[in-house]
Order: sequence, then structure tokens, then C-alpha cells
Amino acid sequence: IRLLAGPTAQPPRLITLNLKVGPLMEQGFASFQIDALPSVQDDGLLASQRELVESRRQFDSVLNCLSGLFYRCETQAPWRMSSVSEGVQALTGYDKTELELKNGWSNIMRAEDREVVEKAVADAVSENRSFELVYRIVRKTGEMRWVSERGHAVYDNEGKPLFLEGVIDDISGRKEADDLQSAIIERWRRTLD
Repeated sequence: IRLLAGPTAQPPRLITLNLKVGPLMEQGFASFQIDALPSVQDDGLLASQRELVESRRQFDSVLNCLSGLFYRCETQAPWRMSSVSEGVQALTGYDKTELELKNGWSNIMRAEDREVVEKAVADAVSENRSFELVYRIVRKTGEMRWVSERGHAVYDNEGKPLFLEGVIDDISGRKEADDLQSAIIERWRRTLD
């Protein structure tokens, strides 16, 4: 049995209790003897656990600073998310639970873009390389948004893809500005001709 122990003024430390259980009978009642043996090794384990908690806190903090979302999902469409950052709601209008009910990321993609995205991701996974994609999604409100996705597969020791990880950003404003710039340039060219 492991317990956290220590005076309240000091940080707790992990101790190991060795239980000696035997039929110690005193006045007709069974009793147990407990010896508490502090373990230096357990103090190291506690320090490792604290470092892990702090590392997770830092990771979560970085994820929450992203303008888009970080994800982990299946390697093939419909790309059900096993992990997605809080940015999912700002980008899609869906919270994490609602996105799960949509049964995968591909189900909020514009139908015209799905096949191209599926092929690009499958090619990248089979070639063990990263991918960068631009495509459209449909928000919960029905509004269409342009997104940029950068990701890669994570593989096991035998080279089998386990899942995809990546970042998806809303680039609708940039895309609209590029389209407007192209239209202005085209109009200018026609005027000069």
C-alpha cells in the first residue's frame, strides 16, 4: 500500500507500507500489524509524478493559446477525434461532445473537398511524411469556413500508423483577402487591355 504522508507544513512524501497480516488473536479479535517503511525510491516516483503533472499543465496551456485546434484522430476517414483542444468550438461551433456525435471530422467538411483530403492524407501516411492541406468545413451555424491543416501520423515500432496528430487553423479571412486581391488584379488587367 502506498500513501502520501507528512506534516501539513511540509510537502507530502510517498511511503510504502508493508502489511504483515496474520492470525494475531488478542482477546478473541483478529488484529493486524502495520509497519511503515519510508522509501527513497518512492520519493523519486513522487518527484516524477509532480514533473508529469507540471508538464501536462504546460502542454494544456500551450494548446489553449492556439488560434485553431490541436487534434488526435483515426488515420482514416471519417477521422473520429480521440483528443481535441478547446479551440474546436471557436472554429466549428461544435463542442467536443457534439463533434463526437457528428461521427468524425470528415462529416463537417464540404463534400466537394473530402475525396481530395482523404487521398492527400492517405498518401502522406503511406509515405511516412507530414501533410499540409487547405479545405472547407461547414460550421454548426451552416457557415462555410476555410481551414489550413498541418499534421502527421504517429507510428508504432513496426511502422504501423496508430493515429494522426495535427493543428487546424481558420484561414477564411486570409482566403477572402487573397480572392479579393485576385479579383482586383484581374479587373485591373482587363481595364489595361
